[in-house]
Parts: sequence; C-alpha cells; structure tokens
Amino acid sequence: MQIQQRYYTPEEYVALEEVAEFKSEYWDGKIVSMAGGSINHNRIVGKESD
Repeated sequence: MQIQQRYYTPEEYVALEEVAEFKSEYWDGKIVSMAGGSINHNRIVGKESD
C-alpha cells in the first residue's frame, strides 16, 4: 500500500501553524516537523541575565 503525500498551500500552512502545538516548516508544499527544545529548555534560554 502506498501512502499519498498531501501538499498544502502557503495559506493552509499559516493557518495550521497558528494553532499548532509544535512548530513546523513549509517546504515545497509539504509540512515538516521542526526539531526544537523542550519547555524547560525554552525557559532557561529565555531567562534574562542579571
């Protein structure tokens, strides 16, 4: 059985990205998951230096 790839318009991608829990990238009509840090990682990186 072959799985068919769905292609998205840029407008569809933007609408999906606005409500997504995880961030992704748009490549030639495909939506590809982005690697990213954890919530704790983002808290540490986002902390202001004293």
